[in-house]
Amino acid sequence: MKRIFLHPILLFAFAFYGLLFAADNPSEAAGNAKTGTLKVTAVDTNGKEAVGIDFLVSYTTAYGGWANSNSFTMKIPAGKYVVSINGTPSHYSIKSPKTGKKTVSIIAGKTTTVKFVFASTFMDNKDGTVTDTGNGLMWQQDENPPCNWYEASGTYDADYNSGSASVCGSLSLAGYSGWRLPTVDELKTLAVQVTKGPVTYTAFFPNAMPYSYWSSTLDADGLPYGLDFRSTGTEMSLGTNSSSVYVRCVRSGQ
Repeated sequence: MKRIFLHPILLFAFAFYGLLFAADNPSEAAGNAKTGTLKVTAVDTNGKEAVGIDFLVSYTTAYGGWANSNSFTMKIPAGKYVVSINGTPSHYSIKSPKTGKKTVSIIAGKTTTVKFVFASTFMDNKDGTVTDTGNGLMWQQDENPPCNWYEASGTYDADYNSGSASVCGSLSLAGYSGWRLPTVDELKTLAVQVTKGPVTYTAFFPNAMPYSYWSSTLDADGLPYGLDFRSTGTEMSLGTNSSSVYVRCVRSGQ
């Protein structure tokens, strides 16, 4: 019988890609070994779930692993793994574990829990406002009823705002004035990109709506941008000034 020899580099390549394949199919890998349960929780210092956190669960002795978002629970083969932070929104900084990673032992038939704690730049002022200590902005915590852009921005229009109403300009909240319609870039700081689309930091804005919000930013045709919190989390020209859209006002925190 003729024997076939493979070059060591080829053997390494086959092993490497085989591990990656297993990493992409945790349920299949788990089916071939005794499994345990890994539970990872991501919370802020107030005990609220931290959203938009990306994690990586990696083998300690080989290449490959599984990517997950936010808090999660998964069944994996028994063994040693490293759970590490793979991405964090700008509003969070890791508090514990300080290194942003933790080595865990998964035992067959048992549940192993790992907790990551984050500090948030958002601060609930308990007066209907939220301050972002990262950029100095103070936000209206609740929503304004949908209105057209002229009313939201305080722009006069004979047909849609003949009385020069100004939703944000006339707002007096928690003893503060100087409220205005936010720019689209400021609105983006409230969107956290997660697996199923963007969400608002609902721990601080509990009544946030999964719809578009007006901004003061205009496109080349003079039409306002909005931010869509339903699916894309990016700015989009709404193509109109007269539609009824949600508003959240902002002011400088000084």
